[in-house]
Amino acid sequence: DYHCVAIDMRGYGDSDKPVDRKDYRMALLVSDVAEAVKQLSPDGKAVLAAHDWGGAVAWTFVYDHPELLHKFVIMNLPHPSLFLKHFQRNEAQMKRSWYIFYFQIPFLAEYRLLEPGKGYIDQEDVDKSSKRDDKFVSISPPSSAAGAGIALERVLIGSMESPQNLSLKEARTITDGARKPGSITAMVNYYRNIFSLDAVLEQGKNAKRPIIEVPTLLIWGEKDTALGKELTVGTDQYVRNLTSFYVPEASHWVQQDAHEAVNQKMEEFLHD
Repeated sequence: DYHCVAIDMRGYGDSDKPVDRKDYRMALLVSDVAEAVKQLSPDGKAVLAAHDWGGAVAWTFVYDHPELLHKFVIMNLPHPSLFLKHFQRNEAQMKRSWYIFYFQIPFLAEYRLLEPGKGYIDQEDVDKSSKRDDKFVSISPPSSAAGAGIALERVLIGSMESPQNLSLKEARTITDGARKPGSITAMVNYYRNIFSLDAVLEQGKNAKRPIIEVPTLLIWGEKDTALGKELTVGTDQYVRNLTSFYVPEASHWVQQDAHEAVNQKMEEFLHD
C-alpha cells in the first residue's frame, strides 16, 4: 500500500559526513528531510516515521513543514519541550541522560565507541548464527576478545529487550557504517550541538509554536533505559490529534523489539 524509503541521515551510512559540527544544526537536518520528501513523493507529501535522533529532527520538521505531511509516526522520542522540561527538572532523567554530557568530550566518545574487543559479537557468533536463521543465539560476551565487535555493538544489542529480532546482517550494517571514516564523529556531533546557541534558540522557538495539527501516532517502548515513559505525559498539549501506543516489553528500540505490534499499529493508524 505504501512506497517506503529509509534514508541515511547526514553523517550516517553512505550519506555525506561534513566535518564541521555546525553542519549538524537542526535547520540543516530538517532541510535534508524536506528535500527528500519533495524528491521522493509523487504528490509532494509523505507519512513521516521517525525514531531517536530521527525523531528529534522529525518533531521540528512537523512544525516547519506540515504542508509536506499526511501523518506522523514518532517512536521513543518525546516532544522537545517535554524532553527539555525533564532534562532540567527530573533527576532520574538527568541520570539517564549522562551520555549526552559524556559525548561532549572531544575524541573520547569516538575512541570508546569504536574500541575493539568490547562487543558482544565475535566471528564464532557470526558462524553459528548463519546456520540458525541468521539470528543471535545469545548476547553473552564472547569467550575470546579475538575478532570481537566494536563497543557500539554492545550498546546496541545490550540495550534491546529482544535482541533475537535483529539479524547479524542488520546489526553489522549499522556498525560497519560507524566504522567508515568520519562516521562516529558525525554521529556524536548531533549530541555536541545540543548545547549550542542555535539549539537553545530552537528550543525557545518550539515552546512558542502553535499546536500540531498533523495526525500523530506516538509509539513507546516502556523499558527504554535512556528516556522515561513519564516524558510522554502531556504530549496531547502539543498535538491535537494524538494516538498513543505503549509497548510494555519493548526497549528504546521498540521497532526491533516489537516489530509485529508496531507494524500492525502503524497500519491501523495509516488506514484510519
